[in-house]
Amino acid sequence: MHDWIGNTLGFAELTASYCQAKKLQPTFLLESCKEGPSWACLSTDKWSRHGYYNNFFVTKVQDFLHYIDRVGGAYLFRWGDNLVQSAAVQIFMTKEQVHKFEDWTYQHATLHADGTLWFGGLSTGSLDLNATAVAEEFVRQHKSLTKGVW
Repeated sequence: MHDWIGNTLGFAELTASYCQAKKLQPTFLLESCKEGPSWACLSTDKWSRHGYYNNFFVTKVQDFLHYIDRVGGAYLFRWGDNLVQSAAVQIFMTKEQVHKFEDWTYQHATLHADGTLWFGGLSTGSLDLNATAVAEEFVRQHKSLTKGVW
């Protein structure tokens, strides 16, 4: 899924700054750049903002988390756990250490006061036998299908 650009302002730049200050070479973070892997591409408008649905907390990245906390990005810019944890995975882990679960479907919907879909989407698992029914219910319930566009 891709985070909304409004919730990622300054995050790519901060992440690049952190990695450079700590002399870290991310394992595959720079592959998320639309114009090819380089530190220069880590800016809000050039970065894909791709993240993983992730409720698994990565504990070996405490220094990175404290750095983000000191900057106040979660409070000032609404940088969420998806954004922060996805960057941490792409900095500190190899692709071989990352597993994409495909046997279930995830949906997220932020609604207006009148119940209409404001923001969100649906990420269907390719191995989820119930994915079509979930997608149809999402469309019925929200009168919209924003699949993969977060």
